[in-house]
Amino acid sequence: MKIGWMAFTAILIFAVVSPAASAAVVFEDDFSDLGDWKTYRISGIHGKAETSDVLPIHDGSYAKMTEKAWIRKEKIDTSGYENIYLSCYIRTNFQSPSTADRDKLQIEWRVGKSGDFEQLETIIEWAPDWTPMKWHLPSEACDKEEIQIQFKLENCEAANFACVDDVLVTDTPTGAPIPISAVDVGGHKIRFVSHTTDIGGNSIWTYEVTTGCSPSLSHWSIAWCGEKDDILYVSEGSEYHTDGYNNVDITGIKFDRGYECSMGTPETSTIWFKLKGDWHEGSVLIGTKAGHNEATGYVTGPVCTDPGIPEFTTIAIPVAALLGLVAFYRRKQKK
Repeated sequence: MKIGWMAFTAILIFAVVSPAASAAVVFEDDFSDLGDWKTYRISGIHGKAETSDVLPIHDGSYAKMTEKAWIRKEKIDTSGYENIYLSCYIRTNFQSPSTADRDKLQIEWRVGKSGDFEQLETIIEWAPDWTPMKWHLPSEACDKEEIQIQFKLENCEAANFACVDDVLVTDTPTGAPIPISAVDVGGHKIRFVSHTTDIGGNSIWTYEVTTGCSPSLSHWSIAWCGEKDDILYVSEGSEYHTDGYNNVDITGIKFDRGYECSMGTPETSTIWFKLKGDWHEGSVLIGTKAGHNEATGYVTGPVCTDPGIPEFTTIAIPVAALLGLVAFYRRKQKK
């Protein structure tokens, strides 16, 4: 079979520049059974944790918790991994709307076998459809002989339940970021809501921000790698800085409206900004400031390069070598 030299060139170059990196799987479970997940329930409560395959089906069976039951996965080994992400699918049958003291599913993690669990997310919303969730665990979760994760149902009435499926713990190689839907930074929750474009092709990035308490959130910032003029609009109560002067030393957009935590109830608001043109999604640095407390983390946001395409210096040498092979191939054809 003969192929033209242009097709031959395209095949060779595609083989070099096509991204092959993917997230390394540290742990996964699709709940064909509960396996070595520990199951718990509060004494005297009839709630339970089990696997189920009743409707609505999500890729076969899944874990189901009722009343005040929960499941815990121990002995997840992250040794040698530098970035740890947890993802899963969640479905709840809570009262709608729920309140902070009723129908609550908490996603938590910790290092080792003892000590307090740290909350990643508290879900009180009624979610009749399977919803994908993803979190970037703090750096303390990296390179550990054991971390634990648990899904804990609290204050739930007997007829209500929460379901979990396709739990996945991964490490993301450089250049292949996984979108991070929500992250806890310094006790404050930043959730990526959407990335849309307007009729003019400009991109709109929306986030939901929930303050922690004692102290509440003063301001937060998100890194922006482009030019100041590319920032067309920032939502009310916000401003932007491009000199890194925002208490957490992040060059980008600073949201400076301030939050309150009244009677232990944290304030939540929606914040957005518009950029000139559209931009790829990737993991971007964010920082929070509350009182004297400063913290940083990562969430999905706009990046200036396509994370799926290697930098020029990565591909220039092998492509040049391949072009030499193409020239040799053409000379052979002419003989």
